[in-house]
Amino acid sequence: MRILPLLLCSLAALGACTQDKSGELRIVDAFAYAPITENSPAVAYFTLHNDSNADITIHAFKSRLFARAEMHETLIENGQSSMSPVTELRIEAGKTLHLQPGGMHLMLMQAHLSVSAGNPDTLTIAYNTNQTVVAEVTLRDRLADPASVGER
Repeated sequence: MRILPLLLCSLAALGACTQDKSGELRIVDAFAYAPITENSPAVAYFTLHNDSNADITIHAFKSRLFARAEMHETLIENGQSSMSPVTELRIEAGKTLHLQPGGMHLMLMQAHLSVSAGNPDTLTIAYNTNQTVVAEVTLRDRLADPASVGER
């Protein structure tokens, strides 16, 4: 009778070795700038790593402090900079996507309460069918950050 538990454990270990790793999305280096004025948006930047062997499709963003969280892409046409909403984002298997000033970024709009630098926020990214990944960020003061010069 001792063979059956050993056999079941071995099968479980083998299944873990061969299981599909889809849905392994990691967020690293996440940070956000607080709104400059009460009615202006905040903006978040981070790096997304798709550590799985399948493409990942991101379809929603949520913030604990803001009513709306939207992915935007900065576009430059005829020397003019503009932002365009991105409704769905695909990251190929094994690839990395950097959200950074002057490129893709997460706009955080309509704060639930008065927010400022130092406030912690929770960002949730929904992807594939019903998976999520969460990042904790502390809002920074954009005006005091020398790295943000030219991104105001």
